[in-house]
Amino acid sequence: MRHSSLEAYIRLPMKRLLFIFLSISSFRLFAQDPQVQQLLTDVSIDSLIYYSSAISGEFPVTVEGNTVTIASRNRNNAGNALAARYVKERFESFGLTTTLETFGSTGENVVAVQPGLIFPNQKVVVCGHYDSMPTGSVSPAADDDGSGTAAVVEAARIMSEYSFAYTIVYAVWDEEEYGLVGSNAYATLAENNSDSIIAVINIDAIAYDGNGDDLARVHVRPIANSVNLATVAQNMISTYGINLNIELNNPGATYSDHASFWNHGFSAILLIEDFDNDGNPHYHTTTDRVEFFDTTYYGEIAKWAFATAATMAVPVDPSVSVSELSSEEWRIYPNPTNGMVTVSLSEKVGHLVDWRVMDATGRLLLQDRSSLPFSVDMAPMDGGTYWLEVIGVDTDIDVSQAVIKN
Repeated sequence: MRHSSLEAYIRLPMKRLLFIFLSISSFRLFAQDPQVQQLLTDVSIDSLIYYSSAISGEFPVTVEGNTVTIASRNRNNAGNALAARYVKERFESFGLTTTLETFGSTGENVVAVQPGLIFPNQKVVVCGHYDSMPTGSVSPAADDDGSGTAAVVEAARIMSEYSFAYTIVYAVWDEEEYGLVGSNAYATLAENNSDSIIAVINIDAIAYDGNGDDLARVHVRPIANSVNLATVAQNMISTYGINLNIELNNPGATYSDHASFWNHGFSAILLIEDFDNDGNPHYHTTTDRVEFFDTTYYGEIAKWAFATAATMAVPVDPSVSVSELSSEEWRIYPNPTNGMVTVSLSEKVGHLVDWRVMDATGRLLLQDRSSLPFSVDMAPMDGGTYWLEVIGVDTDIDVSQAVIKN
């Protein structure tokens, strides 16, 4: 770190209906997703501490078949490249396609991709930075940002076992400590390529809680859909019983890699320990070591980050494809559509519902009250993903559904 709604939904009886839930500005309760809940139980504090220790030089590790100790990850030290390759090998061990993306004369970002099953061209980025301060041969940087790097590796270990609608990118950036250089290189290329990045969850310094108040912060600014993304993050605390106290910084600080994505118009947030009032006294010193971690606190922030990322990426049944958004009870067809999309529920013919269509940012486009079945004209809308919410007026219906406009 450089110092300078879900709409509540229900699963009605179905065979192959995929419900995709949405983050929008809303005060309705968030619903637990059983797959997100399960992946949170898979989080291992032992793994987090192991990965943090490995890249901060607490013990030797194997990199490209050689036994090495990563005593410094500063860009001017050979340990920087060793750390990149160590993380790359961890990502690859989880079955992820991983690349070292170079920039400048020496910079290397480590980027792993888990393709989405429904929207492979739209991405959720989970990231931290692996380079370190201070300069020199001893620069452990266990908290800043070994803790975040280890969390990204742990996220990849766990989440690669699940299926998601959206592509997940697991990335650790180089040269954050020299001006967010690595993340800016990635975000610049993403903007130039017109990439669709729907969310960036940046994890930087998440293991120190000196006063034991369990306070963590989410930094956000009103750029793209960042505020709604922060709302999702805040609501994960109560939804999944995560033992943290959360404060929102808006406008958020720009001293970490999320700012690179803000600068290029993408939705991003920073999850961080209470750097405002309870900063790690070992920050940017040779004593920033794992021994000063609050391990329970560390595990809770990691879960917070993973719940946010998994929720935005949308867990799905891997046997379901977008062409199968129907069941004996529900039909939402055709989907994808070039024009009219029809919604029907055989058991509720004639019942009144309120419905609305929103774009990917949660902006309301259409709304009305109709009797089932009803149709919505999507023809005037641009191609992309929209969200159709149906709420019963005289019956128990509450569903959010993705609709693809070709």
